[in-house]
Amino acid sequence: EIMVFALVGVAGGVLGGLWDLAWNKLGNLRAKRSFTKVMEVLAVSLVTSCVIFFQAYNFPHCRNNGSYTCSGGDKWGQWCAGPNDNTTCSGKHGMCVNASSWICQGGDNHGKVCKGRGDCQWRGGQCMPVPAEEIFGVRLGCP
Repeated sequence: EIMVFALVGVAGGVLGGLWDLAWNKLGNLRAKRSFTKVMEVLAVSLVTSCVIFFQAYNFPHCRNNGSYTCSGGDKWGQWCAGPNDNTTCSGKHGMCVNASSWICQGGDNHGKVCKGRGDCQWRGGQCMPVPAEEIFGVRLGCP
């Protein structure tokens, strides 16, 4: 066990030295005037932001991450696999809907979190799913 810690320490020392060497070499190439320093920061920020949004927009990894839950039926609020899942949500009105949470609409409990089972209906409202949010064309959660 001590040998592993010694190897990690040696590797960290070597990598730290290489990092310092690279940092000092690149320091000579960096901008000297304040205007070009600002432009460098803006360029790096713009490039990294574009890459992140490009990846999020073009390579969605949609999977059962809790965005789909049962609406109505016997298993209200239980996670399900998506709109084609007709086995998890059972009951007369059971269906799998895209929702990250549920909230009361209308009535005295309007805007409060609900769990079904009549916690909105007895006050004159209805428990509704909150759909996945979309920001700058990028959907958070599964479609």
